[in-house]
Amino acid sequence: MFVVWEDGGIKVPYTPGSIRGRRVEKVQRSSPIQKTESRLQDSKIQSPETEASRAAETYQQSEPSRDSRQPAILAKQIMSAPVVTLSPSAKLSDAWNIIQGQRFRHVPVLSSQGHLVGILSDRDLFRATIEIDASSEQPGVNAHNGPIQQLMTRNVLSAGPETEIRAIASILFEERIGAMPIVTETGNVIGILTRSDILRTVINKAPIELWI
Repeated sequence: MFVVWEDGGIKVPYTPGSIRGRRVEKVQRSSPIQKTESRLQDSKIQSPETEASRAAETYQQSEPSRDSRQPAILAKQIMSAPVVTLSPSAKLSDAWNIIQGQRFRHVPVLSSQGHLVGILSDRDLFRATIEIDASSEQPGVNAHNGPIQQLMTRNVLSAGPETEIRAIASILFEERIGAMPIVTETGNVIGILTRSDILRTVINKAPIELWI
C-alpha cells in the first residue's frame, strides 16, 4: 500500500515511523547573484488555519448539490493531477517560480528516468533562503543558482491510486508530513494528495460522522 522511494529511484517497503524527523542537507552557499528581500516578503508559508479558511471559502462559493456528490474513498478520486514536477538539477529560482506562481506547497522531484527521488516543499525553499542569506557576506543578497537536490527531502513516502483516503490521512498525521505522491505499480507519478485536498473533500463531501 505504502512504499518509500530512496536515492536512485529505489523502492523499499514502508516502516511506520521511518519518515518522521527527516532532515535535508544543508544548502551550500554559492556566489551571490541577486537580491531576495522581495522573495522573503512574497514567500508566505500558509498555516493550517489559512488552509482551513481557503477550503471553507471554496465550499461557500460553490457548494455541490447533495444529488451530484459521490462518496470519496480512494486516493485517485481526490488527488491533484496531472502533477508538476522538477528534476534534481533544477535551480532554486525555478522552484520558486513554480511554488509561488502556481501556489503549490509540494513538488515531486523526478530523475531523468522518471523515478521519484525527492519532494520539495515551500518550507524547504524558505529555510534555504534564510540560511543562505544569513551566511552571505553581503546582507540582503542571496544565491539562487544552486540545484534543488541540495535541499529536497529524500526517501519519499508514496501511496497507490487505490489506497483509501482514510489510510493516507492517518499516515500523514503519524509521520507529520503534508503531502504524498500517488504512484502506480510501474513507478509513474500520476498525482499528489495533500492535507489540503483531504480537508477540502471533508468539507465538500459532508455529512461527516465523527467517532471518539
